[in-house]
Amino acid sequence: DTIDNKEAVDVMNAIGVLVGDEKGNFNAKDNLTRAQAAKIICVMLLGKDASDALSLKSNFTDVSGWAESYIAYCASQGIVAGVGDGKFDPNGKLTGYQFAKMLLVALGYDAELESMIGSDWQVNIAKLSISAGLTDGLNIALSKVITRDEAAKMAFNTLKATMVAYTNGTKVETGDGTKVTVNATRYYVEKTGGDGYKQNGGNDNYMQFCEQYFSKLKLNTQGRTDLNRPANEWVYQNKTIGAYAKSAAVTYTANKDNDGGKKAVKSDLKNYYFGGTAAGSKVTSTGNVTAADIDSTDDVAALTGNGRVVEIFVTDNIITDIVANDSTLAEIKKVTKDEVTFKTANVNAVKDDDDLYGFFSKLEKGDKVVVVKDSSDNVIEAYEPTKVTGKFTKIKGDDFTVGGEKYQAAKDVNAKATLKAANLDNTYTLTLDKYGYILAVGDEDVAENTYAFVQDTSANVNKGNYDYAVKLLFTDGTTKWVDVSEVNDKVVADGDVASKDLADLKNNYVSYTEKDGKYDITSQTTAKKSGAITKGQSTIFSNVQASNKTIFIVKKNSNYTVYTGIKNVPSMNVATDKAFVYMDGSVAKIVYITDSSTTSNEDQVFIYSTDIKGTEKDGSTVVNYYKAIVNGEDTTIGIKADGNTVAVGLYLNNSYTNEYISKLSTKTDATHEATTGAVRVYKQGETLNDLKLNNGILTIKDGATSLVMADEYESWIVKAATNKVDTLALDSDSTMTAEGITLAAGDYAVIILDDDGYVTDLYFVDAK
Repeated sequence: DTIDNKEAVDVMNAIGVLVGDEKGNFNAKDNLTRAQAAKIICVMLLGKDASDALSLKSNFTDVSGWAESYIAYCASQGIVAGVGDGKFDPNGKLTGYQFAKMLLVALGYDAELESMIGSDWQVNIAKLSISAGLTDGLNIALSKVITRDEAAKMAFNTLKATMVAYTNGTKVETGDGTKVTVNATRYYVEKTGGDGYKQNGGNDNYMQFCEQYFSKLKLNTQGRTDLNRPANEWVYQNKTIGAYAKSAAVTYTANKDNDGGKKAVKSDLKNYYFGGTAAGSKVTSTGNVTAADIDSTDDVAALTGNGRVVEIFVTDNIITDIVANDSTLAEIKKVTKDEVTFKTANVNAVKDDDDLYGFFSKLEKGDKVVVVKDSSDNVIEAYEPTKVTGKFTKIKGDDFTVGGEKYQAAKDVNAKATLKAANLDNTYTLTLDKYGYILAVGDEDVAENTYAFVQDTSANVNKGNYDYAVKLLFTDGTTKWVDVSEVNDKVVADGDVASKDLADLKNNYVSYTEKDGKYDITSQTTAKKSGAITKGQSTIFSNVQASNKTIFIVKKNSNYTVYTGIKNVPSMNVATDKAFVYMDGSVAKIVYITDSSTTSNEDQVFIYSTDIKGTEKDGSTVVNYYKAIVNGEDTTIGIKADGNTVAVGLYLNNSYTNEYISKLSTKTDATHEATTGAVRVYKQGETLNDLKLNNGILTIKDGATSLVMADEYESWIVKAATNKVDTLALDSDSTMTAEGITLAAGDYAVIILDDDGYVTDLYFVDAK
């Protein structure tokens, strides 16, 4: 999950208030439901064990199952109410206002006295939430639907909020007979004993929520992270939850050791004292940079550098900590199921029980990563660098102009060894840290889209502006006839290229450059291959190595499907000489497989809900997440937002980039009825009346169709009306009707057979 509020999520998970699913996913970007909110409040007030032990009946007609007791309890305490007509809408979404109201009531705020009902209820809740600190650290509009991640942060803030109560209220009766309380005075509840979460953090003499309800949750405000940042360390039931770095008052990531930089630092820190107000007070810096004694802003400026992170921590105008950390560009040596090792010296291996292993395990030998190490060379933080390629055109002082943009080198990186006057007009690839500073300078990287496969050639027949043209298949799966101006450095217009030279390019890879619609192409060595590709196994065709960067272009009928990486390409068997491979050293860079190959239907994505469950960006690409059955697992799948229309149905052999779907395949649903072939669709009322499974034989009552089940198969029922799925529990002698499923118009079944004709997958869609 992409968790923004890690401290809040970790603490709320540790005390059992807001936990993940059975697969270990927190589902941070999913919307919080009304039922989940009721459970949160219930566990916060009663504790996990007591709330789980509740056995209460709800008066709401639409509430049953796991959430009934939680909802019933919260309703009895006036924390939640129904939506009308005797219903609660347990799966309904919750806005920030609605969740904040529940938390405020849990803190003791009276909804009636505080006008949390009526015409101005949202305004009043917003004011109370801000004053109580519920929205601290959150940049959200309370009118929007709240996510589980945001809910964790609000609930976490509630733990630290002060309890309230009321005194001196008078009951009066309004004109319509309603009895209300007026003239009540709200006050903070005084502490009755114990320090609660404020251990080592002072005693404010008032009762915070967690002091009353989670007395075993403690906070040590003097903790430290692995990189020596001052941190809040949370402990529950004498077990450490984690240490979470405090926010720095000022952070520098650029070199400030110059006249302008020193002035900026002096201005930034003018109201702070170093280590205390006494003369001679100083702070000794920490982090992975050699420690320095600092007692002036000039010392701070001298500590900074391009790409070095210098953080200034302040308490009551006193600079208490200065933490400086450098990063290192490291090259991966090997990735195994147990650890990731590095070719770069003085970088310790990352083991499989490390939080960062999940990040590193997706990379490969030779990949470069930016790492931040502690003093023992253990990797604490890591990210992939950015690469830019362009012509080196100017050098002025510390500025290098590459591709029209100015760059500076990171601290201790000697970019001038390559980026010097003698090399102007050369093209280079810069490796940059996340602050935009140069970590390494390399020769030009040839981008993936500068290679293409020649499907056809044309000489002396005008396909464009020239007599010579080629039809190229690009690595994004598109094709185009293009005009050729040069072939292997020979100029077409000069008559240097024989028609045979052009014809010889067919069924081979070429590299190319394009300018004003004219292509200069250079032939590349191409190998014809055949045999098996097994998804996730790096050896293909028995003697070729593939990687997670290998581009697979698979032709099926007249369509091209692109897969990036061996983890994404489906398993298949390729006929003789029907795979064309371009090698980059010892690893396949591009594999084009013609329509003669036989592919399996291993890559199956059945989208059963079109509600967006989360969104992220991969560079400039927006990726939305949807609930789907993906290769036999009920999960979520990322789909590129632009260029894809998402609808309920089965999608086979999609195009992938970075493990999200960049292009959905053609959808298979009730409109694609087919009772023969490897993918079959049966429609209710036409070819489907029922399904019966008996002794491993699946009978479809369309007359007399019987199919043999594979030894291992997946079967699902998709409940389209409620966006839910479940396993289709046909047993040794039962039918759908016997399982309580009444066939109706719009219902259909998709059945997938393997090469032997056995059923491997069954999706039944209950449309109503």
